[in-house]
Amino acid sequence: MSFPYRLAELTVEWLNELFFEKGWLGAARITTFDATPLSGQGGTSLVYVLRFTYDHSAERAPEKAIAKFSSDVEMVRQALRDYRLYEREIEFYARFGSDPGIPTPQCYAASHDAKENRCFLLLEYIEHSHMRDMHDGSPADVELAIRYLSAFHAKWWERKKDLEGVESENAPDLLELRIQKVKRAFQKVGEKFRADFGEISFAIVELWLAHANTLAEYARRRPLTMCHGSFHRGQILFPDSVKESFYVIDWQSVSVDSGAIDLSRIIVSGLLPDQRRAHEERFVDLYYRGLLAGGVTNYSLEDLWNDYRLGIINLIIFHTQIFADYDVAIVSRHWKGKDSFWDALFHWPGNAASDGGAVDWLRKTVAALPL
Repeated sequence: MSFPYRLAELTVEWLNELFFEKGWLGAARITTFDATPLSGQGGTSLVYVLRFTYDHSAERAPEKAIAKFSSDVEMVRQALRDYRLYEREIEFYARFGSDPGIPTPQCYAASHDAKENRCFLLLEYIEHSHMRDMHDGSPADVELAIRYLSAFHAKWWERKKDLEGVESENAPDLLELRIQKVKRAFQKVGEKFRADFGEISFAIVELWLAHANTLAEYARRRPLTMCHGSFHRGQILFPDSVKESFYVIDWQSVSVDSGAIDLSRIIVSGLLPDQRRAHEERFVDLYYRGLLAGGVTNYSLEDLWNDYRLGIINLIIFHTQIFADYDVAIVSRHWKGKDSFWDALFHWPGNAASDGGAVDWLRKTVAALPL
């Protein structure tokens, strides 16, 4: 069947065909549906809550669903094309959606149009769960996320054959693209925003640019697993009560990488600095014990701390490259509330890097690696 890539293309007829093929309708049919934009959505996709009306009872069919379309902004779609972000999410649900090792919404339909770089996802609507504030939440939320994260990473730990075809952020083509974007972004930062950026983050980006290929080779030799790639509060549906479930959404950045990439993101981006300092060691140890419980061997706690430091460095690099394609004012519109745009993107990770000795570790590591 053909797929709708814009809300205007989604019809009652198409939905009835899909639901009928899945055996959900029996004699019932959808008569109408309404679409409400999902509040708090990001800038890369258009997301709607669909509510269906049936001509009579259809017990197996959903009352609601989530429809996710690619952005209507050509510049956004082009920027995402560079890293295959829409395709990654579609492929994730197609290959791993039935049993990824971490709770995700059920996928009803998924498709990608390579020519226009448009995508469509129809997903289960999750009741009694919601996203927390992206940057200012409870350590209990982060602890819950880490317990699920360690089991997920343990499931895919070093399963290279099963993960063939999943994108690697350290693959030579993506790395070269990232280097060029960070160079371009860093020039903007140096010209206009160095004081806002912070000297620690500035020093880390300078070091990374000087040694990016060497660091990527180091990263490729580390134990690898499937990673979410953007594991923060805004990508998690937390349960409203202990009886409800935890779900992870938005798999556009799924990749093969060090698990500490996800771990550092949820800790550094998910906690205010004083909270992070109070809980960081315990949370890293919790994740490590989760890996061991999941059967991971030949990986020490020292290994994890080193990978965690690299994860913080990569978080700063990820945030820096935003400037390559977007105006700062456009990006900052998505940071609302009391927390500073610069704090969340650069000062908090920079503080974490400083507290954990990431800059010294980076200098020593690149000095010890072959050129």
